[in-house]
Amino acid sequence: MHTLGQSLMPWSATFEVSKSAVTRAWGSAGGGTSLHDCNGSGAWHRQTAECAIIANPHRNLEFFMLKMAPNSLFAILLRSPWWMSIGVALVLALASKVLLPDAYWVVGAMSGIPFFGIGFVALRRQLRAPSTKRVEAILSAAGKASWREFADALASAYTQNGWTVERIDGAADLAISRVGRTTLVAAKRWKAARHGEDGVRALHTAMASREASDCVYIALGELSGNAQRLAKAQKIQILQGAELAQLLRQWRP
Repeated sequence: MHTLGQSLMPWSATFEVSKSAVTRAWGSAGGGTSLHDCNGSGAWHRQTAECAIIANPHRNLEFFMLKMAPNSLFAILLRSPWWMSIGVALVLALASKVLLPDAYWVVGAMSGIPFFGIGFVALRRQLRAPSTKRVEAILSAAGKASWREFADALASAYTQNGWTVERIDGAADLAISRVGRTTLVAAKRWKAARHGEDGVRALHTAMASREASDCVYIALGELSGNAQRLAKAQKIQILQGAELAQLLRQWRP
């Protein structure tokens, strides 16, 4: 049965989440939980999925998305129309019904559950996405804002998304933390018409020195070819355009 489940979920990846990280995540949602060391190795929680959903009946549903490769199947589906993920789940269920014995088809159909989860998250994101007119208005306001106004808007947006925000100096301007992970955000040169690789390299150096998990470079203008290649090689997220407007969607300058 274990082999059958593995064959039906070829795109899944195995993640290990420490007891403290899960406890912090659940605690931040205002709930309680109990964890069990299943094999005595200290691996308190294991699952084959790229999305973990933690629900608290006393608060809104909270989503804790584990980091995934940008070109993984789940990451691509998150950026695609929500119905595509639901379609994959339905196809898996139908294929299981047709191809598997009656005793096992329900188990096979359950391999589509992660895709239903991805579809729900994608639908939620797409319903919350600002319109084209709103995107243009936000980016225009960002281009006219002072650094203090823009930094305050970023800090507020990250806080509303569940991050703990710290203002810092140097190559990065914000250190944001959530579920045991820290991300450095560089945004001070956001108005530059063109960005070279120096700022991207400095951000990566700062990430290593502060032992951060990830980093984000925010820009309104274009990045040079070298800067784009460096960001891709060092797995630095470039936040601009519609994605930046999505983060700042509640900003009212």
